Amino acid sequence: MCVTFAGPMAKNVQPRIMRSGRVYKAEFVGHVVGGYQVELAYGGMHVPGSPFTCNLYDLSRVKITESAASASVGQPVAFAGEF
Repeated sequence: MCVTFAGPMAKNVQPRIMRSGRVYKAEFVGHVVGGYQVELAYGGMHVPGSPFTCNLYDLSRVKITESAASASVGQPVAFAGEF
C-alpha cells in the first residue's frame, strides 16, 4: 500500500499506515488549513477514484449547530456546522 498526502503548500505529508488483515488505515497530522489530495496505490496499481480530496479545518473556528442527542466512540455521527 502506498499513500501520499499532498497539502495546500505543495508539500507531501508523511502518513502513518496500519494494517489489520486486508484492511489498511492511513492517518496524518496536518499543520496547514486547506485542501489535501490523498493518492492511493496498491501493488503498484493506482486505486480507482484516487486521488481523493479532504479538507483540514481550524477547529477553533468550527461551530456545531445541530447534532445527535448521543454518540458512541468509533461510530459515525451526523451533525451540522459552520466551517
